[in-house]
Amino acid sequence: MRNGSYGTLVKKQRYRCTTGTGTVHYFTLNLPREYIGQSEVHCPDCEELIGVNRGTQASSRRAKWPVRAVLEALNELSIGVSYAQSSLNVLEKTGHAERHALSHRGSASPDRRPMTSSAADGADVWHLSADLLEQYGPVLYDDVIATIRDQEHIQRLANDSDRAKSATPEKPITFVFDEVPIYVRRKGGRSQLGWTIHSVVTTTWRPVGDTIRRENRLRLARALPGTSTAQSWKYILTELGVRPDVVISDFGNAISGALDAAFKSAEITRIPSLYHFIDFMRLMLRDTVGFNDGTTRDRRPRQEFRDHLAKLSRDMLVSGGVTGWARWWDEFEAIARAVGSPLAPITIRRGLYEPAFADAIPALIAQPHLPASNAAVEIKNRDVLKPILAGRQHQFRNVERTNTLLDLVVCREYGLLNNMDRMRELIRADNLAHGGWSTRRRGYDDRQPPHVNTDERVWRYASLLDTSLIERLSSHDPER
Repeated sequence: MRNGSYGTLVKKQRYRCTTGTGTVHYFTLNLPREYIGQSEVHCPDCEELIGVNRGTQASSRRAKWPVRAVLEALNELSIGVSYAQSSLNVLEKTGHAERHALSHRGSASPDRRPMTSSAADGADVWHLSADLLEQYGPVLYDDVIATIRDQEHIQRLANDSDRAKSATPEKPITFVFDEVPIYVRRKGGRSQLGWTIHSVVTTTWRPVGDTIRRENRLRLARALPGTSTAQSWKYILTELGVRPDVVISDFGNAISGALDAAFKSAEITRIPSLYHFIDFMRLMLRDTVGFNDGTTRDRRPRQEFRDHLAKLSRDMLVSGGVTGWARWWDEFEAIARAVGSPLAPITIRRGLYEPAFADAIPALIAQPHLPASNAAVEIKNRDVLKPILAGRQHQFRNVERTNTLLDLVVCREYGLLNNMDRMRELIRADNLAHGGWSTRRRGYDDRQPPHVNTDERVWRYASLLDTSLIERLSSHDPER
């Protein structure tokens, strides 16, 4: 039976149990509920009758925060709300829960000033939502990634079976790679490259009638110190945990080197991004003497070269085949001779790109649904990842917390953060598995050197800027 309450900010229900032998003991639920009062009440906020045992549930044992406030905080973080503002929102919702509980008991509601992230106390409470991310972000991501890996494992077996029969897989495991360099302010106000987001989009195939439609989702985003390298991309491939059939990316040495090191080249179809190639060639034509008009301050490639570059498309590669691709380069060189431009810049780039695209063209012909550029990942970078960093990218310093935040973005991509019931179920199950307790907090914080009482500025360690981490991470399997 109910036996009063405990707690100060939001009172929780306590219970008393009397056994058949007359022994009495007192207890609280592993996930305690708000104390309602002595009888059922009609709550004007809830617009329903609240039973005495159905008060708002806490997120974990001894937690002050209602579980709904926790779910909404995680949802806010996934769309780019700052830690400070999200934390203040949790406090405000907890204050609402306090007023809510007092109204159930017939008491007056206390006044509480509204808070914003620009308030002076915002800097003091930012760790509240950061702690919630640390406690529950991995719980949500583990559920999402387990489902993804099961699906990819099934598809890998099916595609290997098709290849054993010399058949082309109808639904190839396709990854699209790209990088987002992040610049941070250094001493003296200068900006320089601090860390890089390695983003991976997966393309799934859905048959619709006689056609196959593709659907792109952010599969993985990892923030790693410094610039991207073959070693950092090899770490990404290891974490993906499945051998792809197709990889679409720019023609950089980092990704190519990682693929060479991780897989046999014959097992993977590599498609250089046509978008990156066209953009790269446009910059070359603009900035190289003999290829630009040179008549305005904002130089442009000569009209003849712009027209020839505009011919490039996926349809042109497929219709012309390898022969048509070689002919495009022949015509490019002929235009350069006609206008008196040097051939060397074209010859160098032809030696790099002609064989790379020639290897990919047969796959584009055989599988009309395969894209020929990495536009899918560019769109995800622009619409999903960059809003998370907008206006505060220089403030990210902790590698583990930043990657947990990016994992939360992946959870949103796969629909979990739109399903509050499922999120609540996962958090509740994880806490109940440990007696109602949530995981410990502040385990992500970077260890700092001991403070020395001098006039010099104290140096603070930032794991996201520590390039030596790449080698240490690469020596271990990135299992969560």
